[in-house]
Amino acid sequence: MSLLRTYLMLLVLLCHQATMFEPSRASPDERERAARAGKTSPSLFERTLRPVVAGFRLFVGVVLSLETAADYAAATPSGALSKHIFALLPMSIPEPSTPPLFLIAVLAIALGCILRVLSFHTMKALFTYEVSLSARHKLVTSGPYAVVRHPGYTALLLVQVSLPLLCLAPGSGSWWWGAGVAHSRLGHAVVGTWAALLGHVALIVRRASAEDALLHGVFGREWEAYARSVRCRFIPGVL
Repeated sequence: MSLLRTYLMLLVLLCHQATMFEPSRASPDERERAARAGKTSPSLFERTLRPVVAGFRLFVGVVLSLETAADYAAATPSGALSKHIFALLPMSIPEPSTPPLFLIAVLAIALGCILRVLSFHTMKALFTYEVSLSARHKLVTSGPYAVVRHPGYTALLLVQVSLPLLCLAPGSGSWWWGAGVAHSRLGHAVVGTWAALLGHVALIVRRASAEDALLHGVFGREWEAYARSVRCRFIPGVL
């Protein structure tokens, strides 16, 4: 059988890890400078961001790894490694397939990863998990930031929304549905955990507003001109 689905799942796993990568870490001085400029204290989102991201990376990594292992075993049932996978996963493993929903989700995740990495490259050391303000901070308006004001968040949301479609949705051809895992207690626990983590990701909308307010306060008319030129935060012409 074809290993295409297995290769695509490996690509998705790498894309997800790259998307959740922390390119730079803000110093305490940079966080304090941002707090003073924005006249705010760190929110619950800020205080829990790093451990939640670490947990999310681990959780999604495990789910994707199990799906990838099941796909590989189904494609190479007589292989030595596949026998161990069959023993590890007690439920039946369906034949691997690449239905349209699966391919659309893979494409969306790959595009999200490219956009996220491009945002890292454009922002360089200014791209941090925490809201921060360096002593030599500048308003970045080039690259993907010339299209939307928060392309890194656009990429993150694109990847995180597409991942459940890849593994958890009916019609994705996943082991999750084909083996009936979705209807088990484990399945319910995974769905609940994923929903809770996605709820935390949804706070990005609020985080974007805080960043806009901070940059407006620091750069004034320069930011206003940028906001008039690039009106949308996440999706060009929509949001």
